[in-house]
Amino acid sequence: MLGGTRFVGEAIVRRLLADGHRVSLLNRGCTPDAFGDRVERLRVDRREPGALTRVVTAAGGHWDGVVDATAYRAGDTADAVAAFSRRCERFVHVSTGQVYLIREGYRGPAREEDDGGPIMPRPQDADDAAEWSYGVEKQGCEDALVAASQDCGFPAIRVRIPVVLGPRDPTGRLCAYVTRVRSGQPILARDGGRNLLRHVYVEDVARGIALLLGPAGAGLVGEAINLAQEETPTLADLVAVIAELCGMAAPPVVAVTAEELRTRGLGKEASPFSGRWTSVLDISRAKARLSWRPTAWRETIAQAVAGCDVRGRV
Repeated sequence: MLGGTRFVGEAIVRRLLADGHRVSLLNRGCTPDAFGDRVERLRVDRREPGALTRVVTAAGGHWDGVVDATAYRAGDTADAVAAFSRRCERFVHVSTGQVYLIREGYRGPAREEDDGGPIMPRPQDADDAAEWSYGVEKQGCEDALVAASQDCGFPAIRVRIPVVLGPRDPTGRLCAYVTRVRSGQPILARDGGRNLLRHVYVEDVARGIALLLGPAGAGLVGEAINLAQEETPTLADLVAVIAELCGMAAPPVVAVTAEELRTRGLGKEASPFSGRWTSVLDISRAKARLSWRPTAWRETIAQAVAGCDVRGRV
């Protein structure tokens, strides 16, 4: 497991251990974990050229599966391919639904085959540009894996996920809504609450990746697969459910422009799930070929809200 100490990576490790797997964590060792002697630890800063291959070669192992949750650039993935070629039976790359969002003419729900076509120009807005860059870089990771699969049969599966919800989310995005709901303040949203959401529960991601590492994933080697919740609520629906869980009346969702937010000294943190950078993914492939089913949306939100303290923080 490349990473494995925060949120999604930690959930994946917990799931694999619960399923009886022996797990090695490969990371810098900067973030403490709670796994004790249940895992092997390999230390590396993968940003150093050649470091990943040196550490993996020195470990001398061969792994049934490798999960990469910390590759953000094509170079990261190229290094991982070099390190694990002929050293693993399956390689699962944690990607993002933003590989669809960066495409011109994006329309959701996006299917796995919708990852082609021209990439939209870099946006002028700084926040949008950062999101665009993230999607472009992750697409570069995927391109490197596709090339490796075609050139040398590298056994990669690319898992595309939208915004992940659940307890211990370090971004605090959902907790920002909990804070606003509990304060009775209106939600200021660039989309006026009409934005469609299809997030994913962190434990569902972990369960899906565990399935991909088992027999069910064999037929998906070389392919991409979407994991997301079944339902597609609006942002206003999300606010209403959070209010219900908090035992309060739902506050209004007020439509504002980007300029109005800037005038108030606010940015996307006013409503983190507003705007074009929330992907809506089709999960037909995961259901049909992996027999994977997501947790019901309301239960997902209940678990995530329970992970926020009384002030709405993680």
